Amino acid sequence: MPKIGSLIENLWFTNEELEEIDARTGTDIALLETKRLKKLEANERRKRKVREDLAYLNANRLTLLKTGAYTPETLVEEERKLNSELASLREAEEVSDVSMQETIKEVVKLSELLKNVYIYYKHATPNEKELIIKEIFSELTINDETLKYKCKNGFKALENRFVASGDPTGNRTPISRMKT
Repeated sequence: MPKIGSLIENLWFTNEELEEIDARTGTDIALLETKRLKKLEANERRKRKVREDLAYLNANRLTLLKTGAYTPETLVEEERKLNSELASLREAEEVSDVSMQETIKEVVKLSELLKNVYIYYKHATPNEKELIIKEIFSELTINDETLKYKCKNGFKALENRFVASGDPTGNRTPISRMKT
């Protein structure tokens, strides 16, 4: 059965994986960044349309009410809906502002930090080991001599690269990298 230390050890990138990331970063990131910019442009067009609609409602409020196009309640509801959509678009834009290049740098940095954590884990007291485990893993279970785990959200990017679709054993860590 694998040890917890080997699970931590398997969370960081190998030199081969880092080389592959470097090789793919240029082309993959450029493609993803292009898609992100297209989404941002579409988002900006939608924001402009929503702002125009809000300006129209504000400028023609009295006319819209007099002609019966809107009741006071439906006008307020329409304004609320448009303001909500505008806020949602702004939020989506803020989330998208983090470039893919920065995201990859942060994941690689996390991987490097986990190398240090592994060294500390190897030499830690049982209480210190427990604290480290609680920081990284949200679930650890043993089932038929197989250790299964789930990483906390911050570590999922590193965990997910090991999930093999159709793995007959249900083991989440590749056997080739597992040490006991």
